[in-house]
Amino acid sequence: TDNGLFRYDGYQFHHYVHEKMLSYSLFDIHEDYDGNLYCKNLNGQIFRFNAEKMELFHTIPDSLSTSYFFYEFLPDRSLVVSAKSIYQYSNGQVKTLLPAQEFHYHQSEMTRDSLGALLIYGKKNTLYKIDTNGVQHIEVFIDQHQARIIYDQQDIFAATNGIIQKAKSSTDLHFEPVYDL
Repeated sequence: TDNGLFRYDGYQFHHYVHEKMLSYSLFDIHEDYDGNLYCKNLNGQIFRFNAEKMELFHTIPDSLSTSYFFYEFLPDRSLVVSAKSIYQYSNGQVKTLLPAQEFHYHQSEMTRDSLGALLIYGKKNTLYKIDTNGVQHIEVFIDQHQARIIYDQQDIFAATNGIIQKAKSSTDLHFEPVYDL
């Protein structure tokens, strides 16, 4: 909510707060591979919480900070953040995976494939696949310069300006329209 994170146990509400929280507006709850829950605020803070407490897990560095950021976890428990660059955060270290000029950071939401890899659409008809082995650049053929990639366990879709396109197959990434608003 705009007033923080609350948990209802059937009898009463528990309000989560953290002394370093820069904004009480929390949203975008994610679960990692160990079942831990996370949320974020617009100030670039990611919090981990459980039934008892909330802790500040990661703060996006000022040089990469933007109010439009997304985050996901890889199977190796590392955090991948899409802000002004896409970077991996693990054991207190930040490793740049993609610089800002490779993707539209204000529209860089990630989706997960069936093996846990993250997919994100970049510039110049490139789909980036991020997994524990690094970043793979895959050429795709989408009839728009910006797209949100959606993976549904067997098909890959691209949503662009009211048009939903589907890849011919997981190996033939020529996209064809399947729905037009």
